Amino acid sequence: MYTGFLKVDPLTKKPIGRVTPTKRGNIFAEMAGQNWIGTPSTVVVRKECFERTGLFDEAIVFGTDYDMWIRISKEFHVEYIQEALINYSVHENKMSGRPDLQIKGLEALLNKHGSYFASDSKNYSRRYSVLGLLYCHQGNAQKARTALLKAVSLYPFTLKCYFNLMLSFLGSANFRKIAG
Repeated sequence: MYTGFLKVDPLTKKPIGRVTPTKRGNIFAEMAGQNWIGTPSTVVVRKECFERTGLFDEAIVFGTDYDMWIRISKEFHVEYIQEALINYSVHENKMSGRPDLQIKGLEALLNKHGSYFASDSKNYSRRYSVLGLLYCHQGNAQKARTALLKAVSLYPFTLKCYFNLMLSFLGSANFRKIAG
């Protein structure tokens, strides 16, 4: 079971956004597209879930929670409480601000769940596109091109993938200047 939450400014402690759950029941197929459950602080899990699916995978440095929710949603129906019961502090020192960890985590998720993600080619492509952008921002244009080519091959209907692929040929420094 998971709940809604308020995004809170860490300095003022005032709400700056709200996340409301929308998915319940058998959501396994929908989890291939995105993490519908979200942050672990909003989740209560029965011991039986961990006994059947295992604990958090420590080999995944970023996206560990998403991996867990995929495994749980495969075995169990999911329920939510719509009310925002958690205040989630949005700050700059979070893992999503670390592209190196995002790359490692995304690669691990793609290795572990690639065949599952393939059930939704558009979102599978989006994951490789994100990986390509992260590589470019980290200065590795060659790996960026490989990931972006994979994104295009998986779902060739997203023009932005082609644009980013072409930018990657200008090198990482130029990519960052143009793409931002």
